Amino acid sequence: MPSGAIVGRGVTLQATAAVAPGTVLTVEMRLPGGVWVQTASAVTAADGGFKASWVPRQVGRFELRVRPVDGAAASDSTPAVDLGQTSFTVYRLQRATWYGPGLFGNRTACGQKLTRHLVGVAHRTLPCGTKVAISYRGKTLETVVVDHGPFVRGVKWDLTQAASRVLGMTGTTRIGVVDLPPAG
Repeated sequence: MPSGAIVGRGVTLQATAAVAPGTVLTVEMRLPGGVWVQTASAVTAADGGFKASWVPRQVGRFELRVRPVDGAAASDSTPAVDLGQTSFTVYRLQRATWYGPGLFGNRTACGQKLTRHLVGVAHRTLPCGTKVAISYRGKTLETVVVDHGPFVRGVKWDLTQAASRVLGMTGTTRIGVVDLPPAG
């Protein structure tokens, strides 16, 4: 199962369900507030395999479930198909760069000492400590805002050198990013 996608770009869920061949399935995503909405549907093959595609329209972290349609629609009492993983993150594609050398030893706007080991990001408007999820070329990283910036036109994010290393990012590029709600 895919663990993430870029908003506005197609994503395909391919899995196997322990149901009869020809079973109609609904793929649902849980929106903030707990409401489940259908994102796609599929029909199982002879081996129980199915493929469902859709285009995510909302950025964030969501739960996914797949359930057989019983009659006209699945109800909340219809058991979900076990996908093994249900967390799904939809990222916004934005330009980013990285910083560090020449600034090591200075304090960040959030009060931390910038070192080659500090994993974090800089953003102009998000408050210090805001948790973000970043995706780049199949790698993901969850970190926090540790500084303010970047101050380069068209660039929304500045990753510390350590964060860019984790992701394998070597220059100004486009990353998938989403700020995450506080734990609670």
